[in-house]
Amino acid sequence: MNTKDQPQKDPNRAIMLAKINFITLRPIEQAMNENERQKTGVAKLSQEELANLNEWLNANAVLAPGDKPG
Repeated sequence: MNTKDQPQKDPNRAIMLAKINFITLRPIEQAMNENERQKTGVAKLSQEELANLNEWLNANAVLAPGDKPG
């Protein structure tokens, strides 16, 4: 197999995974701007609903390679 048949490494992959990890572990209202909160309906959530959503997001967070849960 020659090198052009090998999958190319994506230098942005690690950055993308780190960004996903960063976004999912912050409260959703901090990860979105006001327009995104309005468009997605997050702005309409009660404090209890917002806390439940953030809890669910943290429990289902996508971690970057090498990161430990929690």
